[in-house]
Amino acid sequence: MPLPVIALDFDGVIADSARESFDVALVTYSQFYPDSDLAAFKDPSHPGRRILFESFLEMMALGNRAEDYALALKLIEQGRSVEDQESYDAIFLEQDPRFLGDFHHRLYENRDRSRNANPEKWCEAVTPFVVFTEILKRRCEDACWSIVTAKDRSSVKLLLASYGLEEIFKDSLIFDKSLGRDKRAHLQELKGVVSVPHQEITFVDDKLNHLETAALIGAQCVLAAWGYNGDREQQGALRQGFKVASLDTIEGILLPSS
Repeated sequence: MPLPVIALDFDGVIADSARESFDVALVTYSQFYPDSDLAAFKDPSHPGRRILFESFLEMMALGNRAEDYALALKLIEQGRSVEDQESYDAIFLEQDPRFLGDFHHRLYENRDRSRNANPEKWCEAVTPFVVFTEILKRRCEDACWSIVTAKDRSSVKLLLASYGLEEIFKDSLIFDKSLGRDKRAHLQELKGVVSVPHQEITFVDDKLNHLETAALIGAQCVLAAWGYNGDREQQGALRQGFKVASLDTIEGILLPSS
């Protein structure tokens, strides 16, 4: 009997990268907007940093990649709230695509510089969701595990090694940010490698917008409720017929025969 094919997002499912993303996003935003009031929040001791981080985290549920961090910080600085994904997407389309591309590129330059200067320290800032990584280690032979992520391959592989997961994910089954914003492209590539229809791929992501697009091609979708989402996204997932998993229920959902 063939193994089930399970595709996992990385940030928000395997790795808790929110604080590292917040730090590098603030640095990058300050380079583009040195006079911004947000530049002061780069100081870890700033008294308002926690509140800014929480606002940033709420915006992360609506974005897809590094360029979304620029928009998140801009909206926070302007005091603008976003009620839903449709509103966010409309605002995103109003942004200068050249700026978004430049921000994405610069953020990765900053991240690469920090990671390469001290890989061990950088990995310490991106902690694993331990309950989930322990499931992966225990059930490593019970599925064909893949990663579909908006992160870069180098960072993913370094973090997998630091979590002790590098043997679980074959290199050919790691699909990174080079495939673009839409996870359908990642899943199309995965389908080509494993030679199963999309209907036989279970896709786990913490972003409802990714599940919505993946469902269009038939993937079985699960929202990781321990990631970067809230009640708004979880209720939306349930209304659309997606499963919503906690760290307590995810193993039984993915591998129900356990």
